[in-house]
Amino acid sequence: MPELTEKIRIFDFNWEGQGIGRAPDGKIVMIFGAVPGDEVSVKLEDKGRYYHGFIDKIIKPSPDRTGHFCSYYNDFCPGCPLGAFDYKKGLEWKKKHLRETLKRIGGLEEPDISDVIPSPKNLAYRDRIELNLIKIDTGFRLAYHTQNGYLPILHCSLAEDIVSETLSRSASYLNRLDAAELINSAHINELENAVIARILLKDNGIGGAVITAFLKDLEYSDIIKEMMKEVEPAGWQIRKVNDWDTRFFKSKITAFTGDIKIQYQIYESMYISAEPVVFSQANAENAEILADKVVELLPVEGGFIDFYGGYGLFGFRYALKKRGRALVVESSEDAISAGRELAFKENLPVKFRRMNLNKIPRNFTIRDKYNQAAVVDPPRSGVSTELLKFLNQEGLDTIIYVSCHPAALARDLKILKSYHPVRFTPIDMFPYTPNLETICLLLRKS
Repeated sequence: MPELTEKIRIFDFNWEGQGIGRAPDGKIVMIFGAVPGDEVSVKLEDKGRYYHGFIDKIIKPSPDRTGHFCSYYNDFCPGCPLGAFDYKKGLEWKKKHLRETLKRIGGLEEPDISDVIPSPKNLAYRDRIELNLIKIDTGFRLAYHTQNGYLPILHCSLAEDIVSETLSRSASYLNRLDAAELINSAHINELENAVIARILLKDNGIGGAVITAFLKDLEYSDIIKEMMKEVEPAGWQIRKVNDWDTRFFKSKITAFTGDIKIQYQIYESMYISAEPVVFSQANAENAEILADKVVELLPVEGGFIDFYGGYGLFGFRYALKKRGRALVVESSEDAISAGRELAFKENLPVKFRRMNLNKIPRNFTIRDKYNQAAVVDPPRSGVSTELLKFLNQEGLDTIIYVSCHPAALARDLKILKSYHPVRFTPIDMFPYTPNLETICLLLRKS
């Protein structure tokens, strides 16, 4: 059992947003809810090389501590762990930790890093949230997974208003529902605290919300359908999956109603229509800033290849702003289909190729008279080993690496030995979280 210990001074955050201090025996303590500058008394749980700490009392609050805006924070909700830390100080911390990560993992001596570009909105900026549909007691709940188990929630301060309102209506319906109404009672014990579905709520871009339910067992489809009747989103769909981890690119629609497409702004009055499972940035306003910063680094009237390019945001914006051409390389058929449809409709020089970037075809080349640069915008895990090898051997003079995970970025830069990182532009796509988006310009070594 955890034991009360002496006061501990918090000197940093880890990349999960937990406060970091040292116990009297010298071991690191990771404490949810603590911020740098706090002095706290904590209950310790020994994890071997470190402790988990649980705040018993804040003895002396940090001068950078603020009141948290969300009531779920005290229940260990992982959504916005930096919400009790001054926003400007949080930006400084993100820059500092990006620098430390690039030095420690990437081996860079003095990386050129600009100040973090802040988000236009600090709250109500996420155009989607995803929760677990779980069985609790005699009913179902929408919940986040926390270090203390599942936490049912009714609203989210980070979500756009339409998304949070749709969450509230969905959660309120489930709270009134007796599980026995929609499911055989013989299954109740088996479902206790089990994840029934993953529920994705997304702003559809035109004033409504779309709900996607990922189910492993379609027996529970009726629960979803009854909830949709009550909530009445602009559109909804049920997708059958075999594995939660592959739900966004290996799932099959089994039921839907309404308009399930999402409208994403490409540039000014131009929009693209895509499935909810197609990747997009969650912070729409800062996504425009990100796209403009990437396009600024590309040549006028040239060409580039966009790896992990999704539906082609960078490519379309480049074609419209700099009259260039783009080849978007992407594994998602839904993303490619949406991009090709828009390119054909608007007669834009943006082409798409579907490819598994873990297995580069032997005959694939990116060297021609048009291509002058490559953009890579990989998932959180970073660029595939195969693509890193390919870029080292066949890469163009310029790479623009867009990263959402500083540690993966630093690791990949160390592998890209044929390139020199010139400068880093961090963008706060995820206010009040420890996450950071970074644009890195790389030039090929002579």
